[in-house]
Amino acid sequence: MINEVLSATGSFAKGIGNGTASVARGLGSGTASVARAIGWKRALIGLAAIGAAAGAAVVIVRVLRARGEDVADDEPTQLADGVSRRKARANRRKQQPAVQH
Repeated sequence: MINEVLSATGSFAKGIGNGTASVARGLGSGTASVARAIGWKRALIGLAAIGAAAGAAVVIVRVLRARGEDVADDEPTQLADGVSRRKARANRRKQQPAVQH
């Protein structure tokens, strides 16, 4: 009984493996032909453009975070009556009626 289950499992795994291998072969040859068609110079230019875009995204995120911290530093954390801004906002929300759509 156990041998039958292991045999069925093995044949199932071989079937999946063969299917995956054939797909990988197809994609691999397709990728290689695209790389040959593009050429190494254009591929390096594209890689540099992708790297520049990723670097620019990091810089933009850092600038926006720094700007947000500067704005947060300028605002007082407590209001004149000693209540924190968070508590004051929560109190205002409690007093407002719920919006129904």
